[in-house]
Amino acid sequence: MGEIGRVVGIENGELIVSHKRSKACAKCSVCVQGTGENEMIMRAVNECGANAGDFVEVELKDGTLIKAVGIVYGIPFAAMLAGFTLGYFFLNGEIAAFAAGIMLMVISYGIVRLFERNAKIEKSYQPVAVRKLEGGTYEI
Repeated sequence: MGEIGRVVGIENGELIVSHKRSKACAKCSVCVQGTGENEMIMRAVNECGANAGDFVEVELKDGTLIKAVGIVYGIPFAAMLAGFTLGYFFLNGEIAAFAAGIMLMVISYGIVRLFERNAKIEKSYQPVAVRKLEGGTYEI
């Protein structure tokens, strides 16, 4: 089950969804903080035909979160290990290995952030409004 939120607007065919801040929101950067302390705003693909004022369930597609974590953490970690190894064997020393590892990690993280801004990649990791919720009361 995903986040439940209220559609507060539609821009360029994407839903602007307001939802209550959860524990999962603490470290994620998909949403931005709304006007209230516990309100978060996200953009979502409209797969359920929702309109402004509708309540929707928003999810990430299967495997998306694991892939995103693998990219954001895995690539810099692998670069850091490569830097440690290359620095140790080719620069002959622990300090040089540490410096090379940290430098490659920072560079690879910067590259990941640059590619993150690419619209093609961003769309594949975007949340999706999977269904409209009818009736009932929902806390936002």
